[in-house]
Amino acid sequence: MPIKSFFYSVKSNTSDTISFVKQLRIMRVIIAIFAIYILFVSENSFWKRASNQYRIIGLKREINIHKKEIEDSKQKLNELNSNKTNLEKFAREQYLMKKTNEDIFLIK
Repeated sequence: MPIKSFFYSVKSNTSDTISFVKQLRIMRVIIAIFAIYILFVSENSFWKRASNQYRIIGLKREINIHKKEIEDSKQKLNELNSNKTNLEKFAREQYLMKKTNEDIFLIK
């Protein structure tokens, strides 16, 4: 009896295998659609992530540039505060300041 029931189950399983293959195809399509959505469409897509990473690199470069500018400005400020002649020279050159009895001639 067990052998006979095995053969009957094989015959009945052919329709089950066909439906299983159809289910597999549907699952593959669903997985493909999900993968395309994740890679290209969603908020956290691969392309947006890559562009954000590139943007972060650029912003870090800008931060380093501004840090160097801040250091240079601090150094100039210390020089101006420490030496009165440097402060006077800076005011004359940058802001065209003069003493009361002087005349300024600009040569370009």
